[in-house]
Amino acid sequence: MEPSKSARVAYDWMLGLSAEGWAWEFLRRNPDYRQDYVAYTLGNIPNPYEAATCWGLVTLIDPDVDARSAAIFWSSGQSRAVLQLVIAGETEPNGLSELKCKTSVLALPGMPQRHVLYSCEGRFLQLEITGDGAICRSRYMVEALPEHSGEGQLTALRKLTDLLRYKRMRPHLYSRQRRGRRLAHIAAILDSYACHPAYRLVARDVFGNERAESDWDSLRDHIRRAVAAGRKLSRNGYLEFLR
Repeated sequence: MEPSKSARVAYDWMLGLSAEGWAWEFLRRNPDYRQDYVAYTLGNIPNPYEAATCWGLVTLIDPDVDARSAAIFWSSGQSRAVLQLVIAGETEPNGLSELKCKTSVLALPGMPQRHVLYSCEGRFLQLEITGDGAICRSRYMVEALPEHSGEGQLTALRKLTDLLRYKRMRPHLYSRQRRGRRLAHIAAILDSYACHPAYRLVARDVFGNERAESDWDSLRDHIRRAVAAGRKLSRNGYLEFLR
């Protein structure tokens, strides 16, 4: 069902998200994840890395930051799009310092890998780098025939090659979700339901007062199904975007 124009426009930015962004948008709407993040900020989680791994992440991320700004480091065990590289020695500057996109680097104590994330307007390319050396002055090796996640690795390698050539994350390489409009609608209903968990109030918020009254019987079932679908996506369905 078509939401009101104002409700639709407020979520239109989500339509440009690649798969990693959609996964984050539903995970950050999970109440249990939000509680874990609060506990983490208060120092009440003894092993933050283990807690993050349970959610498919490398580190816990602030759920109040949406996919346009968040640096979302997914675990390579969950995301096929994480490109795994090994440093094979130093070289001249390789171009990774001249990119026209946001670059985030994560190195966890005691972990051999460094994680590098390139992002721009909801598009993401994540590297997992093993070995010592300056990221912007290194030569890299990649497994030629990966046993697992082969297609995802090759796609990520094409994205990296294109990024080095054009210095920007060209949108056509980062597939939009064909069901993006429906997913954005589900996100809007989840957000409304989180603020006031009553279906009629959600109907008024998302569809407008007039339609909420005239179409209430059909809207009630529609909202109930959307809330159920959203909850499923936020609990563990978000991981399907990464596979």
